[in-house]
Formats: sequence, structure tokens, C-alpha cells
Amino acid sequence: MDEENYHTTYQQLNTRPCIYSKAVFSRYFRCSHAENFYLADRIGISCSNTDAWQCCQVLHTHLQEIAHFALKRTPLASNESLPHAQELKLQIGGLLGIQKVLIAAQHIDDMPDIQQLLQQAQQQFGDLQRLPYNQIVRSITVFQPRRKRDK
Repeated sequence: MDEENYHTTYQQLNTRPCIYSKAVFSRYFRCSHAENFYLADRIGISCSNTDAWQCCQVLHTHLQEIAHFALKRTPLASNESLPHAQELKLQIGGLLGIQKVLIAAQHIDDMPDIQQLLQQAQQQFGDLQRLPYNQIVRSITVFQPRRKRDK
């Protein structure tokens, strides 16, 4: 299967791709609405819940808008996406920042659920627009992905 054909088929199969798939694939977070599917020899993640997908979409868009300076980028055009490493920083650093803001003195789960995290954020702050993004951006800035293990 050539790459163009693969991407066309992927988009047809996956109408709600997981917004935080890099965070899930990297095993920093999990999601109760994530569903794996297989296409050719690759794995994809789709979202099983429309409301949860929209919530993630809103947060991701907002993080992109406020974190462009931290990622050393100009604001993105609507059809533009971040390079892989910067998307990792945005997704994982952003979610870790939210986790840090919410769980000051509580036990931090090894692999927290994204939807539970966002529900807690909405309960504590009213909605996602009112999160303390100055603290979250710090987590995006300092986040470094895990190093690959030597074989």
C-alpha cells in the first residue's frame, strides 16, 4: 500500500482520530475512550466518544494558540500541523501541566486517564478556558521526551 493510499484509507476509517494519540502511544497517558485499530501494518487510535473528542479538540487548539512562543514558533495556520517533537511537547507537556495544577498534594497515577484529567479540570476551574495556562506553558517548555533505550 503506497503512502498516499494509506493516508486516504486512514482518514476514511478514522473519522475521529485521537487528539492526544502521541501522549497515548508514548505511554505517558491513557484514555478511556481510545480505541485501537489496525491498518496495513500500523496501529491507529480513534475516539469512541464525540463529546470527549470535542473537549480534547478545544483544549488542543487552545494549547496551540498559547504555547507557540514556548515552542519557538509563529502561530499555526488552521491547516498546518506541528512537527512530531513539538507536538509531543505540546500534548504531553500540556497534559502534565494540567495534572500538576490539579494534583498538588495527591498521589499521581503512573499513567493517568486523559478524560478523567479533563473532567477534573472542568470541575475545578469551570471550563477549560479558565485553566492557569501560564503554569501549563511552563510544563510544555520544560518537557523532554524519554530517551530511547539502548538495545
